[in-house]
Amino acid sequence: MFEILKDLFVYFEGNVILMGLCAFLGAIATKRIETKETTKLKELVDSKLSVLAAQNEPVVHINREQAEFEFSRYRKIWEATSEISSLMSSAIKRVNDPEKLYLTFQTLHEMRCDLGALTNNVYPFIDNEVYESALTCHKSSFKLMQLLATGDSIKSTDQLAEVAKREFDQISVNYHYHSKKLAQAIKLRLDSMSALETQP
Repeated sequence: MFEILKDLFVYFEGNVILMGLCAFLGAIATKRIETKETTKLKELVDSKLSVLAAQNEPVVHINREQAEFEFSRYRKIWEATSEISSLMSSAIKRVNDPEKLYLTFQTLHEMRCDLGALTNNVYPFIDNEVYESALTCHKSSFKLMQLLATGDSIKSTDQLAEVAKREFDQISVNYHYHSKKLAQAIKLRLDSMSALETQP
């Protein structure tokens, strides 16, 4: 029996070594194939990602430029609107002092022109709601100018005394209402632009 086992062992010994060698070489071949496939797959994914990133970059860049452009315009429009608000209050308080009223009136006229130019020159490049609100503020301030002046000259103190304080107050309240709508429109637009910036 021992002889039979010995013969079997000799017979299978060569096969066992051969099977072990095949398994070892098979494992090496499998790893090489996996490495090649993984490398090819990684290269394919990287190339597709770079193509997608290249396609997306101009859009992100344009959005950022548009956002910066709009922000700078909104800031200027808001500064002019705020300055007009202060000048309107000052003009109403100076109705009885013609010299000070004249200086305020001139500054108010310049600021109105600035607001009109800012609003109209950038209209196609800014949000429509902001444009409409800024234009309404501009028109509202013009109503005060009409109460204070006839043509290019300021009305006399007697003519201004005939204007009811209620008319000045209505124009002032109307302007403040529209300037608040402008502020809300600007805030809404800036919020939507910052949402565009943060989108992946």
